[in-house]
Amino acid sequence: MKTPTETTALDNIYMAQWAFSWSLGIGTAFELAFIITGWLGIPLIAFFFLIAVVLFNLVVFLNNIIFICLHREYRLPLLAYTLLMLINIPIAILYLYILTELGI
Repeated sequence: MKTPTETTALDNIYMAQWAFSWSLGIGTAFELAFIITGWLGIPLIAFFFLIAVVLFNLVVFLNNIIFICLHREYRLPLLAYTLLMLINIPIAILYLYILTELGI
């Protein structure tokens, strides 16, 4: 049987994986939809999506940082997935660069 701390650690790892995957996947879908269609409404929708995702990812990130500080035995796996979440930042900047180069 898993301890409550182990269950919470596994939940945090799952949430970090989920946040990374969905943020990257939906952001990529918005980017590709705009490149393919050229409809100017997509960047507006993506902007509001970005606000929601940034807030959600910030909460997950801070939760993981606090958990990493409190529970040393789960530090490495949580740190790995927390850093994985941070990879979304340069990808989002790249998407913004691509949009500006396309003339938005």
